[in-house]
Amino acid sequence: MNIFDNPFYMLGVSAKSNRQQISSIAEEKIFLNENESKSLNEARNILIIPEKRLAAEIRWFPGVSDKNIGEIIDYFAKLKADQPRNKINMSVLRSAALLNFAVYIFRFHNFVNVSQIAKSITAIDQCFKAVSLESLCTVINRDRLEAGFTMAKRPEVEREFNNYRLDIVKTLNETLSTLSKEEYTKLVEELTEIYAGDTDLLIISDLLDDYELNIMPELERRKNEIITIAANLEKYPSEKNFDDLSSKLEKWQELSKPLISASKSRGIDFSDTYKQAEEIFYTVRDNAINLHNRFDKTDDALKLMRVIKKYFAGISDRFAKKINRDIDDLQELIRLKIEIEQEEDKRREEWAKSIEYETEFGLIFKDKLQISIDGITWKGIFTPLDSITGISWGWGQVYKSYASPYYTIAFQTQKKIMKIEFGSNVKKFSVIIERFWRALAEVLITKILKQLKNGEILSIGNIKFNDYGVFLKKKKLLPLLTSEERFFHWDEKMLYISNHRHIKYFVIMNIMYNYLAIHADNDYGKYFAEASYMNDMNTHILEFIVSKFLEARKTNPRMSKLSDLLDAKN
Repeated sequence: MNIFDNPFYMLGVSAKSNRQQISSIAEEKIFLNENESKSLNEARNILIIPEKRLAAEIRWFPGVSDKNIGEIIDYFAKLKADQPRNKINMSVLRSAALLNFAVYIFRFHNFVNVSQIAKSITAIDQCFKAVSLESLCTVINRDRLEAGFTMAKRPEVEREFNNYRLDIVKTLNETLSTLSKEEYTKLVEELTEIYAGDTDLLIISDLLDDYELNIMPELERRKNEIITIAANLEKYPSEKNFDDLSSKLEKWQELSKPLISASKSRGIDFSDTYKQAEEIFYTVRDNAINLHNRFDKTDDALKLMRVIKKYFAGISDRFAKKINRDIDDLQELIRLKIEIEQEEDKRREEWAKSIEYETEFGLIFKDKLQISIDGITWKGIFTPLDSITGISWGWGQVYKSYASPYYTIAFQTQKKIMKIEFGSNVKKFSVIIERFWRALAEVLITKILKQLKNGEILSIGNIKFNDYGVFLKKKKLLPLLTSEERFFHWDEKMLYISNHRHIKYFVIMNIMYNYLAIHADNDYGKYFAEASYMNDMNTHILEFIVSKFLEARKTNPRMSKLSDLLDAKN
């Protein structure tokens, strides 16, 4: 929209001209300018039909004398031709006339920077706000009365003036479209600051809405990039990904900041840009939470939350509160983690000292035994602790002799079994067993419980068992007969004893310290299974697990399977 397209300018007639004058001048101009006959005819029709005429009247210079309008027309004609021109007496322009002059002159300005554009747009908006529709209606009707046209009604003027607002915004956007993206964004930032101080500036409000409409596809593209990079951070929290995310967020913030500020100025938080900010915020925040919860990368989670804080804390108080709370929680978790690690290091150090042991066997040819957190060295062969899958120990007597018993300790890996055999030195035997138990028991217990939890059926000696119970064979008078096998649940009534007393319910008994035996008596007979402490690996481990299970059931009868000890342990 410009002054040269206004029918009053095209025909050179006054707002006070009647139909006959308008038609006569139009005919004359058409005769002299055949090529422009169509546009001149349209201009005449607009001015002689009251319903169409109102748009031209509002966009002209209502209330200004014909003489002063002539000076304005001459000014714009010379401005268009880039010729010298006289200054306009601005004091003669009021209300809508001043607004129209500001709109028409806008496209001719040579703006040095976006701040000048912002000031010019603000001036136009201030003029628009200052227009009194009541006064405008009065001025237009005064001219119509002299020209012999029907009077304009106030609702018609108000409706057409709102249409004019759309034309003004369109005209301004045509000029703004020539700006670079950076200049456009900076201009919108300045307009947003101005709008924050006066939310009645409707032209600026419309320009901000248009900016949101124009920039939303770009914001959407950048949002998707941000979400993709944040998702990658869960698995690959590298410095490059953090830098990429920060860079993308910075670009997104540059484009969205004026729109979010405008939303805040309007007192609303449901604009498309604000919704997009929420989507990015909660998605990236979830990625930070996952870094801690799923991947145990609390330090990286805190780092990501600090990136979020940089770009989102200023958007809303709701975001800021969540961010600060998350950061406080993560910092506390890191502090606790450090404390736990320190305690774990201390415990491991104490554990390492508690299992360290070195001794020798033999009078002349000596065999050295060494135990440490790294492993066990016996007869010059080193076995790492984490490769050991079973341990056993016990005692026996020399064949046909009632002399003191001899002691045996063994451990196995997937490839070999190592035995430590020595005499009746029970003190040394006890010390070594104590070290073995401290070094290996916890790992072996946990491993067996996890195997059971995974549904495996295990065998130690001829004791076959799973997480829920044990398989026992019926005792037969003749050993060669096939024995019937029955399954007994761990949660049946059980008792751990250390003698041969006959008990008429499910029992575990320790026979002469060399065998672990499991018995069950029911109406169908006696059932039995056993494992050697000395010759079968992990018999002691099984005894410990079952005894702990029975002990735990006293306080928690809901425990029904051995792997429940894992949760109790944790």
